[in-house]
Amino acid sequence: MEDAGRAVEAWNADGLRGKGHYLRHILRTHDVDVALISETHLRPTDRPSAAGYLVYCEKHLAALVRRRIHHRAIHAVNLTGILTLGVELELGGQPTNVLATPWPLTTGFTPRT
Repeated sequence: MEDAGRAVEAWNADGLRGKGHYLRHILRTHDVDVALISETHLRPTDRPSAAGYLVYCEKHLAALVRRRIHHRAIHAVNLTGILTLGVELELGGQPTNVLATPWPLTTGFTPRT
């Protein structure tokens, strides 16, 4: 997803430990401004980092935001029983929430049609 030069990437890492080189490659080659990562499998004591990014972690979710992007962290939002983590930033001139969610959704979530 890109807007006004902003790139937002979502990735189900299926375990982030040992994949730092791959994450740095994605951030660099896709010029990512916001990365939403699910299934990090990080321990509460893990402190992931990425040069030039602020990193937010909650349970098995992570959000990385380029330091120069004005944003507000949204921690542990519970949407119909699904824990999410994300940031609010401006896209298309409007405040917009972008959220990382667990995948696959195993909480019995049923999309509304």
